[in-house]
Amino acid sequence: KGGTEGGYQVAVRQRRSCFHSFRTVVANEWVIGGEISYTLHVEALWSSAAIAIGAVSPQAEVNSDIGWAPGSRGRAFAWGLCMERPSAEVGLRGIGECEQRSLPAGDVAACGGPGASRVAPPEGTALPMVKQGDVVDVLLAPKKGRLALRVGDSHVELSLPEHVASQPLAL
Repeated sequence: KGGTEGGYQVAVRQRRSCFHSFRTVVANEWVIGGEISYTLHVEALWSSAAIAIGAVSPQAEVNSDIGWAPGSRGRAFAWGLCMERPSAEVGLRGIGECEQRSLPAGDVAACGGPGASRVAPPEGTALPMVKQGDVVDVLLAPKKGRLALRVGDSHVELSLPEHVASQPLAL
């Protein structure tokens, strides 16, 4: 479910859903040059506290299955940060039995996508976990091949593959 509130675009996942339902929120704004920045206000994270923030090219099969998320399982033409907390960690019991995760069991965060390289944080360093109340600043610069996110004091940056510079991208 999505909509507009107070001039801002709003994405809402059905709070009792057992399935991930990542939905592209800003895909109607294609960036063809320069840079664009977004500020995401995470007012609430329900269910398993899952969130994915990333960029896609027009060829991406967005939402092609229940667990689709940029930055997860090598999704073609999609790059980003995906995190999923186990239900037990956020105090929800019984939901995990029917949940379809985007990340392999045991993984809580992934960053990347086909052909992308991780600039920050260095490999082996834990990725930030987005929490309720966080503000996430996102910068997308297709011609420079750059996707950067700031979550609190943590910085995540991807260098996108060269072929992306000639394509429009959407956050």
